This record gives sequence, structure tokens and C-alpha cells, in this order.
Amino acid sequence: MPSVDEAVARYAAGAFPMDDDAVLPEIPWYVAPQRAVFELDDESRAAIERKVHRSVVACDGFEVQIDEEFEAVLNLCAEPPDPDDGVWITPRMKALYRALHVEGFAHSFELWVA
Repeated sequence: MPSVDEAVARYAAGAFPMDDDAVLPEIPWYVAPQRAVFELDDESRAAIERKVHRSVVACDGFEVQIDEEFEAVLNLCAEPPDPDDGVWITPRMKALYRALHVEGFAHSFELWVA
């Protein structure tokens, strides 16, 4: 697994990880011909949070939380929607996302029924 600094640098360069158990020992990273990367400083992140919050507030009965249940969201996203579907969040990807989360680079936006 790459270090957090390596992963952040790869994301910033437009690369993205897509795990393949046949590729060992590292998670393979890919670069699309065109890809947008948006820098999110604290002010930008706060603006996104406000925008998401306003959108959800318009829907009665829901509440937005951020990073309250990161591990649960990660585990739920790792479950295939159908038993015959593959998964893209493998154990190695989960480890990478956890490391990014601890350092403040990965977040979960959670929509809860109030």
C-alpha cells in the first residue's frame, strides 16, 4: 500500500486506484486521458458542506453528518449490491481509505433519517 503522502500525490496528479487481486503487492493506479482534480481547502470544503446541508434540509426528515460513521460507510460501500457483482473496495482499498481518513483526506458524508 502506498503511504498517505504517495496516495495524495497520485490523486493530485489525476491517478486513481483500482484494485486487482492479481496484481501484487501494490494496488494498481491508473490515469485516464482526461480527469478533473479539484483542490479543496478548508474554505471550499466548508462551502460544499453548507451546500449539501441546504439540499438535505429541503427534504424533511433527513440529517447530514460528516465522518460520524466512516468505518460503517466504508464497510457498506464494500458490499456488492448483488452476490454476482464484484467489489471495488477490496481489503487493500479499505486500508488505504482508512489511512487517508486518519490523516484528514478521506471523508464520509452520511444522510440519516431524523
